[in-house]
Amino acid sequence: MFVWALLVLVLDRVSKALALRYLSLGESRPIVDGLVHLTYVRNRGAAFGLFSDWSVLITAMAVLFTIAIVWFYYRYIADSYPGLSAGLAVGLIVGGSCGNLVDRALWGYVVDFVDLRVWPVFNVADAAVTVGAVMMLVLVLREDILTAEEPESGEQAVDTDGV
Repeated sequence: MFVWALLVLVLDRVSKALALRYLSLGESRPIVDGLVHLTYVRNRGAAFGLFSDWSVLITAMAVLFTIAIVWFYYRYIADSYPGLSAGLAVGLIVGGSCGNLVDRALWGYVVDFVDLRVWPVFNVADAAVTVGAVMMLVLVLREDILTAEEPESGEQAVDTDGV
């Protein structure tokens, strides 16, 4: 889990350093015109710039969330979901959260630069948190579906075909 988190954190920091070096605030450069642009914006709020006046509260909540997800992972997830998927999912979430926390600690805002023109501008950390959360949701739902189909231990499956 920590290897994935560190990888996301490094990718996020490097990509933001490049954005800060080569883009001016508000500048937008097309990569695929009309589809993918690099646009440097400062996000002082939460997702989509919401609650921008609550930067201190958002930062505190992000710290608590990151600590909670690591605790939750070791308390419940690591043993229940062995293998690569759960560790990768949590690593993406933790690495992304830490990437944005570094921005908030350094500048008081998060550097966003990936602009798909149909979605608010985001960064590598945001994408990692989103992908990790979706992965965890799929793992949990898949596990719930699989365990719901299996009979409890000691119970026998009942033939409902009338035979």
